[in-house]
Amino acid sequence: MEHEITFGEGQVLFRQGEKGGDLYFLHEGKVDLVVRDDESGKEVTVATLGSKSVIGTMSFLEGEPRSATAKARSEVRCIKISQVQRDRLLQQVPSWFRILIKDLAGNLRRLNLQYTRLSAQMQELQKRYEAKEKQKERIEKESVADKEKRGAELDESKRSSEKLREDLAAARKEVEELKVKLNNASK
Repeated sequence: MEHEITFGEGQVLFRQGEKGGDLYFLHEGKVDLVVRDDESGKEVTVATLGSKSVIGTMSFLEGEPRSATAKARSEVRCIKISQVQRDRLLQQVPSWFRILIKDLAGNLRRLNLQYTRLSAQMQELQKRYEAKEKQKERIEKESVADKEKRGAELDESKRSSEKLREDLAAARKEVEELKVKLNNASK
């Protein structure tokens, strides 16, 4: 039967994959709907719902396992509609309407899964992009550091060349002086 229920912040209203079917009308608070992609294991928050929202619709209408986990983001007050009430309600509608409801809920379930997979792929691409950007920055920094190092090496090489030039000039001068001394000594 219908009754009001309160969930504390962080409490789970229902989990993805659980058999269930109860429907929740939110009066106060916020609930995150999180979908886990079974292939990648990644979880994506597909919606955050607040007061005057309804959660658990697909499972309520289809009788299928939950397609998402509902977790209270804050304290939540809501009205819970049971599966028994659903069964009574569905007995009162034409069979074609029940088929329509199941079809719409199934389409929404598939879209949620697609959204979850695309979100997980986007997060992975974002991580790869950020890693490439960091790699690019590191290479640019290394390039600057290499240029600075080469500049320092070039400066050292210039200083070393200048010193060798000075030493060579001094040696030539000594050789000239020795030649002069030898010439004077041989006379």
